[in-house]
Amino acid sequence: MENEKLSDVSNILDCINEAFLYLNDKFLIKYSNKATEKILKKSSNEILNHSFFDIFQNTNDTIFENKFNYVLSEKKFTCFETYYTPHNKWYEVRIYPFNSGLIIFFQNISERKKSEEIIQLQLQELEAKTAEMERFIYTVSHDLKSPLITIKGFIGFLQEDIESQNQELIKKDFERIKKAADNMYNLLEDLLELSRIGRVINNKVFFSLNDLLKEIIDLFQIQLQQKRIKLIINNELPQIYADKNRIKEVFQNLIENSIKFMGNNTAPEIEIGFKEYEKFYEFFVRDNGIGIKPEYHTKIFGLFNKICKSSEGTGLGLALVKRIIEIHNGRVWVESKGNNDGTTIFFTLPKRI
Repeated sequence: MENEKLSDVSNILDCINEAFLYLNDKFLIKYSNKATEKILKKSSNEILNHSFFDIFQNTNDTIFENKFNYVLSEKKFTCFETYYTPHNKWYEVRIYPFNSGLIIFFQNISERKKSEEIIQLQLQELEAKTAEMERFIYTVSHDLKSPLITIKGFIGFLQEDIESQNQELIKKDFERIKKAADNMYNLLEDLLELSRIGRVINNKVFFSLNDLLKEIIDLFQIQLQQKRIKLIINNELPQIYADKNRIKEVFQNLIENSIKFMGNNTAPEIEIGFKEYEKFYEFFVRDNGIGIKPEYHTKIFGLFNKICKSSEGTGLGLALVKRIIEIHNGRVWVESKGNNDGTTIFFTLPKRI
């Protein structure tokens, strides 16, 4: 097939949107349609009788050469996908044997590839959420059993103590049952709060972090004074665009944790600061308390993961922090060596969400 043999169908080939080429056995382009000229932004004179590899520069030459040789030798059709850097596009390439040469179609599949990538990301997100839900259900069922078992056990003791008329033990039984019930209530409240994040959306606004921190510090003033903790705020914190109530929860949880796990430091300090980058702010809350061993750095952001079992709270504080920051398209992590070396919690927030 030479140009003359294609003359009868050239008008049809010029009407299709796919690039069409005919190559001889030396990979010289002997025919190209209008779509090819449009894609390459070259005239037919600039394309014809030139090597395919001279015209389509920056292709994966090895793959194309192997495919061409395969079709020529085996006389079989082949199809593959390739990314063409100069166009920033994906193409499906179909190669057919014809006489002693090759017929090639290039179809732009960039939109399809984008759709496939979106679907793949959605599947990955669905798998991650499913796995998270499974862990959530397991953890909730496990941790809610504990106060129930406590309540059930002390009801049995209560019955015995009522029969023996031991008022002191009866009072202790009621206190333990109440404590277990309160613990279950707090667990359920924190779970409810965790479930709200991402569903209950407050309007995002510009607000001053300095003003917000003044409100938070007032809440902890008594604890800070009792433990003689020096609170340091580095520089003037920026204004940010975010859900103010949720960001308040983040700082409250982080400051409360620093106070709670300060240990017996004789010069306790909590430091709050930030760094500014092109597209985001990086904030930190640093203390010189007991620290967190590296093996717990990931676990502390999980549900009910209390490193110190005797401490107050449900163990959901950092899980709430993580969820809030992720909803704001940021990330959160911890740096600490443990061994009374202190803890620094970092988190990022985009400058505009």
